[in-house]
Amino acid sequence: MHKKNTKKISITVIAIFIILSLTGCNIWGIVSTAADKAKILQIGKNIGKALQQKDVSLFMQNISYNYSDTDGHTFGTVDSIAEELISQVEEIEDLIDSAIKDVVVGVSVKNLVLAELYANSEMEIDISVKYFNVIPPFWPTDNYPKIILFDVDFQKNGSEWEITSMEEI
Repeated sequence: MHKKNTKKISITVIAIFIILSLTGCNIWGIVSTAADKAKILQIGKNIGKALQQKDVSLFMQNISYNYSDTDGHTFGTVDSIAEELISQVEEIEDLIDSAIKDVVVGVSVKNLVLAELYANSEMEIDISVKYFNVIPPFWPTDNYPKIILFDVDFQKNGSEWEITSMEEI
């Protein structure tokens, strides 16, 4: 009796696997998609870190050699986008008294559409002034948010993702 149940279960599992394979269900693609999404979200964190540290070379580590956008930027000139964003951070820093405030850069990837080798999303760069916790404690914790939106295209290169186009919306 035990052998009969084991045989039925085995046949059922094999049948389900065959049906899923024939219908185009990519079981392993689900894992790959989650890993790819995590890598693209990490690019957003890397961009934020680069802007916070004012590091153009760190920014460029996320850019593809095949970069091209409608403004005419290529890999050789895309660093001007990083320099412009860094100058906006520095502009805000010049306006504040660093004894009581700090500039914080946040980057989020939104509305991600992911295909096998390509992806598109909005990248929101938020430059804010954060007040330190000083007396009085009722001071606002967030002031002067500057939000810059980009439409970003990504391409998979091997197992890594890179930005191939980044245009301000």
